[in-house]
Amino acid sequence: MCNRITVICAVVTIALTALGCGSKEWEITVENKSAAACAIAVKLGLDGSSSASVDSLSAGETVTLIGGSGSTVIYSVTLKAGGNETSLSPSLALSAGQRYQIVIDAQGNLQASTTAK
Repeated sequence: MCNRITVICAVVTIALTALGCGSKEWEITVENKSAAACAIAVKLGLDGSSSASVDSLSAGETVTLIGGSGSTVIYSVTLKAGGNETSLSPSLALSAGQRYQIVIDAQGNLQASTTAK
């Protein structure tokens, strides 16, 4: 009986890991679909005291900006491109297993969404 339970637990663990359900980290990614390089800065935490940024994200480039365990709050996102600055203030909680995707579209607009990792 004990061996059967061990085998069942092992199978469930492997299945959950394969499906990504075992992910213990969150991440923030940035994709630049525009024709020009840009800079992105993200402030994290309830008060925005932590940050992550990329100074020059080339056209067509995608990067993982930062990741971590547990959870965090996305306080603000700032895009600088072509002398213009655009900001979002989502105050969004990001938990383990989630991805916050920042996309600069072909027209240079800033978009963001949260998905499962």
